[in-house]
Amino acid sequence: MYRPPKVRPKNLTIGGRFFMAKYSCEFKKEVVNAYLNGEGGHRYLAEKYGI
Repeated sequence: MYRPPKVRPKNLTIGGRFFMAKYSCEFKKEVVNAYLNGEGGHRYLAEKYGI
């Protein structure tokens, strides 16, 4: 029985985690900076930024 080869995108992971460009780079930087500046924990910031 002939089975065609599996075709997958080559690199969808970074550090073993699935990666998608759902949020812009600037938005990610804003959220990370807010966390690093002590504006709140991950749950608070997730709710604040709607993620």
